[in-house]
Amino acid sequence: MKTYIVTTQIVENYGAHDDTAAAPKHYWKPKGGLTYRVRMHDHSREWDAMGAVGELECSSSHYQIEYPVSAVSEEEWLESLEELAVDHRMFELAHVREVQIP
Repeated sequence: MKTYIVTTQIVENYGAHDDTAAAPKHYWKPKGGLTYRVRMHDHSREWDAMGAVGELECSSSHYQIEYPVSAVSEEEWLESLEELAVDHRMFELAHVREVQIP
């Protein structure tokens, strides 16, 4: 079993909230993202994990889009957390969402 950490980007369409004719219809602004832990079969690759998160967890509407932007092994991700301050590291660990592969 391989475990990947996939991060996503969420963008919001500020233009969708304004009904005036002069307002731009598409004004996308980054609004953060989420972190997902995905457990997959041994022959999986990073893009398989990104595809699973995109299909099972991400959403899209006229107002907001969430899409995968990166995937790394869980080991690489845990190593990268070591560079963070303790409180930031604890926050990241506490907010990882689990993805269940059917």
